[in-house]
Amino acid sequence: MDNGLYKDIQDLIRRECCNCISGECVPRSVPCDILAPVEMVGELPKYKMCSWFKNAVLPLDDKLQYRVLAKTHDDASDFKECTLCGKMFYSTDGRQTTCKECRTMDSRRKNSVKRMKKNVKR
Repeated sequence: MDNGLYKDIQDLIRRECCNCISGECVPRSVPCDILAPVEMVGELPKYKMCSWFKNAVLPLDDKLQYRVLAKTHDDASDFKECTLCGKMFYSTDGRQTTCKECRTMDSRRKNSVKRMKKNVKR
């Protein structure tokens, strides 16, 4: 993991993690695994991601989540950027271009347009 990505992760933790107070993981009463890396591998820090970070904090920043998954997993190619809102989402279908929220909004819009056209014809 490069230093830019590591610094972005640290900034996200300091900004959004409710369990991290001044570098200390409150529920476990130990230093945060990511803010205080275990050891250095060459010039880059080696760290562990806690489950709270993976499940609750990382999804708050879609682009960062994509960058982290692209570095750690092979299935990062299934992440796409929504054509309507720009948010990163996990694609379940190769043809999917919009996230779940935009799809529901788009279908509501289509239904209302269809309903309005139907009322105008009468």
